[in-house]
Amino acid sequence: MSRQPYPHGWDVTWLAADKEGRIGVFVTAGSGPIPEIVLTSLEQERFEDIEARIVTLPTITSARLLVPVKRPDDYLGFAWRGLFAYDWSDVHRTQGYRHAYELLAAPERPLGVAELPPDIVELLAGVVLDTAFGHEPEVHRDLIPNAVTE
Repeated sequence: MSRQPYPHGWDVTWLAADKEGRIGVFVTAGSGPIPEIVLTSLEQERFEDIEARIVTLPTITSARLLVPVKRPDDYLGFAWRGLFAYDWSDVHRTQGYRHAYELLAAPERPLGVAELPPDIVELLAGVVLDTAFGHEPEVHRDLIPNAVTE
């Protein structure tokens, strides 16, 4: 299977598990890195439908908004479903680039991989990051396996 092209300019989401088996949702803001395996293993329509599938999960917990943003609803929506919500905030900066996804919202009770429906587990594409979501305010680009931005 060949790799899909990077979706430049599209605000898409991808999923990853952390080393504790918890789930993070990463929003690219049109330029954030995506693991190559996500672009290779998921068919175009499944890749484009990740966010729509996530929001069908039931809300299970309260959440904390960690960074003030103009429209926090999507990030809080992910966190209410037990997922850690990250955004590629560098797209909004003119200096002081972090080269990292910033944690915007965190669930009070994180959801584990074993609690996900099989079709969402498949959307993870086997991505496991060597970090513990919620313990650090950022997931640096270096932690993303074979990160693709072009």
